[in-house]
Amino acid sequence: QSPSNIYERMVVVYGDYVPSRTTVFEWIRRFKDGQLNVEDSPKCGRPITTTDDQTIKAVECLIIEDRRITIQQIADALGISTGTVHDSIHEHLHMT
Repeated sequence: QSPSNIYERMVVVYGDYVPSRTTVFEWIRRFKDGQLNVEDSPKCGRPITTTDDQTIKAVECLIIEDRRITIQQIADALGISTGTVHDSIHEHLHMT
């Protein structure tokens, strides 16, 4: 089947939740190249982190241990971005 035909069939099945045409075509290309899944390959550089419960708890523990610790020191200790530390402190722990 052609990529266009596959995409149109997906539109019928998934409606508004269908991935973009470009995404579907990319998946088809990857499968034809022998890739068995549609996950992205690992990227270079520092990974993007989300502010999950484990991260928030780790930030909180470091602050409790040393109230004078800096955002940069926390980021370095946990291997996360200063932005993630900032979000954890202000948006989740409600510390000022």
